[in-house]
Parts: sequence; structure tokens; C-alpha cells
Amino acid sequence: MIKTPKSNIHLVLRNTDALSGTPRILRRQAQLLDNQTNVSVISENFHSELATNKKINCQRVYKWPKNGLFQRRFFDWQAQRKIKASGSNLVIGNGETLHQDLLFMHVCVHKGAELYPEKYKKNLSVPFHQMIFEQGSFKTLICNSKMMRDDLVARFNIKAPTYILHPGYDPKLKASIHQDAVKEIRNAVTKGLDKIVIGVITSGDLLNRGAYALIKAVAKLTPESRAKVSVLIVGKEGHPEKLYQLAESLGIREQVQWMKPREDVANLFLATDIIVHAAQMEAFGMSVLEAMALERPIITTQTVGCSELFPEIQKDFIIANQSEELIATKLEVLITQPQLWAQMGSENAKIAEMHSWDHFDKRFMNILKEQFTHLSL
Repeated sequence: MIKTPKSNIHLVLRNTDALSGTPRILRRQAQLLDNQTNVSVISENFHSELATNKKINCQRVYKWPKNGLFQRRFFDWQAQRKIKASGSNLVIGNGETLHQDLLFMHVCVHKGAELYPEKYKKNLSVPFHQMIFEQGSFKTLICNSKMMRDDLVARFNIKAPTYILHPGYDPKLKASIHQDAVKEIRNAVTKGLDKIVIGVITSGDLLNRGAYALIKAVAKLTPESRAKVSVLIVGKEGHPEKLYQLAESLGIREQVQWMKPREDVANLFLATDIIVHAAQMEAFGMSVLEAMALERPIITTQTVGCSELFPEIQKDFIIANQSEELIATKLEVLITQPQLWAQMGSENAKIAEMHSWDHFDKRFMNILKEQFTHLSL
């Protein structure tokens, strides 16, 4: 019996060693394909999941020491050389190489730059992604939200096949809960008092995700509501004292607790009662999906892609933008109507069940088989 040779597939991403969504998706893709194809990952660094997997060929490239657009071009140049040298049946890019067969986009930077020009004026993804769509090449485009797909298709007049593939969550998330850890986190936030814990739980930029806006919103609550709450903020922040200084200036310093991102996200979510993810712009927001899976009520913005999955009971808690006034208004509703929490959480969990990583895997493989029929999958 003649065996069909395995396809050679290259996955390209500068940074695979992070907790954020894009590296997690790439690692998922690599491990999904490693049994069926020859998989190579081209990157500047490698998460242990990739580095210790003998089936995956990790091809390291050099990192240009100075940040800038040339750093992006230098990475792309190295990636293209490695692809050409080793041959490939399929190249999957993630917004960091100009030429690929399947372009997987994870961020909505052009829409963000229109809404928040000051914030995005130094974001190098804006000019590089424009180069991909105007000078680069791809055969198929996958976006992780309808919001992103609609924006890119209209903005760049894309004619190639496009798909929406929402990221997933780990169905083992609930099994990773440890009640002792949940109590420890909650006690650290509430100082052992009976409080409603409002959380911003993310691995990313806290300003974008609305942590500062939440602190301002809590200060705008009625005195009765404000006295009932504590705030847990988890995310990247090189200067967490800024969070505390803001809380101090608003008279709520004792009600705010910041923590670094950590692996046990389920314990963090379970330590909260209400999640606020009022991002200025986020193409999807995997932490929102995780909060849904863990039955949390959520306040978010219409510029968070995951909000397009919300059940009817949650839709009134999608606010127009990152406004402390709007956040405070929705918090007042939830604080004064705690019976809503369980209803919202239950409906959120039903939706989340349809968006686990298993569903992502099946949808991803179906797209590959449909669009790239030459692959031996």
C-alpha cells in the first residue's frame, strides 16, 4: 500500500509564548495538525507546548533589537526565506507576514484607529496590516468576529473567500476550579467582608479593557451601591500604582485590588460576581467567552467581537463605548437586581457550550478541507 505523503504546513507568528489569544490559537492549530501533517512553526520564541512537541518543527528567527516597522519587515523576510527553503503546501499567517495562503486575522486595528486615533497612532500593526491587504497576498481570509470581517471586506474591497471563526474556550475550564483558591482571591479583594466583587479579568492592556473606566464608574455609583462593592482587576500593568492612585483620588482605594495575569483564570472568574469588559476595541475577547462559560453576568461594549454571541438577556448590557457613566448605569441595575445574575449566567453558559475549542477545531479543519483540497488531511 502506497502511503500518501504528508502535507507541509507552516504557521507564522512572531510571539508564540504568551497567554493572549493569538498565541493560544496558533498553538491550538499546531497541535491539531501535528498528527496529520508535517507542521513547522516560524517564530522568534516558542511556548513550551511547542518546544517540547517532537512532531512540531520549531524554526526560530532573529528578533531585530529596535522596535519599528522594519522589525516587522525583517521578521517577514526571514519567514519567507525559511518557507521557500523547506517547501510548503500551505502557509497560515497570523497578520505578521505579507504572503500566505490562509490569512488568520486576530485584531481589528484599522477600525480601532478610526475610533481612537491617538491610541493607535504608534500601533505598528496598522501600517503592516495595510501592507498585507494592499501589497501582500492570500487565498482565504479567516476573521474571529463578524465585526472584523465586515470592516476588512468593506475597507479593502476583499474578494477572496472569507470566514468567521470565533475562538473557543477550554471545556475543562470548570474542572480547573479550586474553591480554596477562589476563597483566597475573594478574601484578598473583599478583606473578608460580604461584598459584591466586580472584575476586569484579562491578560492584556488594562486601559483598553476598561479597568480605569470601571474604577471611575464605581465612584459614580450611588452611596448605597458603592458601599456594597469591591473591584478585582487582573491584567498587564507596568505601573499598577496608577490604578491605586486613581482609586485613591476618587475615595475608593480600599475597594480596589490589582493582580498580575495568572494561569488559573477559572478561579479568578469564580471569585467575582459581575464581569466588566468595556474594551475600546477588541476583535473578539476570549476572556469574555470564558466568563460566559463560567456563568458570569457581563457588561461589555459593542466594539468587543464576542458580544455578537450574547443571548437576548445580555444584549441590554452591551454599551456603546467605554464610558464610566454607561458602566455605572448598568452596574446599578445589576447591583440592585442580583436575581438577574443567575439568569444571565445560565444563558451565557448555554451559548458558550457551542463555542468550545472542540467546535473551533472542527470548523477550522472543515475550512482547510473546503478551501485547500490539495492537502492530505
